[in-house]
Amino acid sequence: MSAIRVAVVNKSTRSNGEVRKVTEALRKQLRSDFGPAWSIDADIEFFEARCRERAPGSEHELLKTHVPIGWWWLVIQDGPRGAGDPNRSPEVSGLSLLDGGQRLQEHTRKLGLVLGEYQRSARGSAHHPVAATLGRHTVSERGLPVAVVYADVADAVFDGVPGVAGEVGGAWAGTASHELLEMLANPWNNRAISHPGEGNVLAFYALEVCDPCQRSRYPIHGVNVAAFVRPSFFEPKPESKHSLAYGAELTSPFTPQDGGFIGVYQVTSNRGWQLLTARGLVDRSNEPKPLHYGAPGTPVPGTEPDIESIVAP
Repeated sequence: MSAIRVAVVNKSTRSNGEVRKVTEALRKQLRSDFGPAWSIDADIEFFEARCRERAPGSEHELLKTHVPIGWWWLVIQDGPRGAGDPNRSPEVSGLSLLDGGQRLQEHTRKLGLVLGEYQRSARGSAHHPVAATLGRHTVSERGLPVAVVYADVADAVFDGVPGVAGEVGGAWAGTASHELLEMLANPWNNRAISHPGEGNVLAFYALEVCDPCQRSRYPIHGVNVAAFVRPSFFEPKPESKHSLAYGAELTSPFTPQDGGFIGVYQVTSNRGWQLLTARGLVDRSNEPKPLHYGAPGTPVPGTEPDIESIVAP
């Protein structure tokens, strides 16, 4: 039995059959690619939401899933929790972005990022925008790592983008892979690598294994899973640039590909966590409002995982 066991819980409107197939691809990725690269022994199993109960004070039913005690969670939801249905998010169909999306896309291109697996701003209504995210990993109230994927948001953001959605599962499957691998490598969001950064100033680099190459994916059983960096990406002098990542092309350590990023904390700076892209450091203090990046371990209001109805037997 693996030291780490992850439960995939489907609380979305995706079919259980689709989520099962994605889970099988993730299991293959863990056993054949990620596990050997990072020396992480983990297994993953699908858990169907079987029990339905009436949510207190709501007309909606609450899906419940019995997960064994001690398991980590990968929760598939349609979107962030709304005030109404506890199993679904505010409507994000089409992902109506602030300013029609144009301003956001312009700033995204400027920063060298793609519309990818990190905090974004989506409109909940004309006057009350809500925070939204494609996926994130955090820690549950019980102290166990949990990753959450917002399938509706991921599929809407990447709608029409070639090479993202595979034959099985939508774009959300790559987000699930992304959050799963980052949760396994950095379960409590407190791991960072020290390395002299820009100007030979000591800096800490967040140990996030998919962010630096987040634009890249590769197929497993028809599912496009997330590329990830290898441990050598965080080494000053790796043996070869070909050993820096799996499923992506990177040119040097501590340097994201175009469209990727990595969180950097410079010890002598008072700017806190900044983003390092292929084009250099991004000063988050001057960041335009439509972009909502959260520093490692920083919760974003409205994006808490819907885990209160995942119960131990």
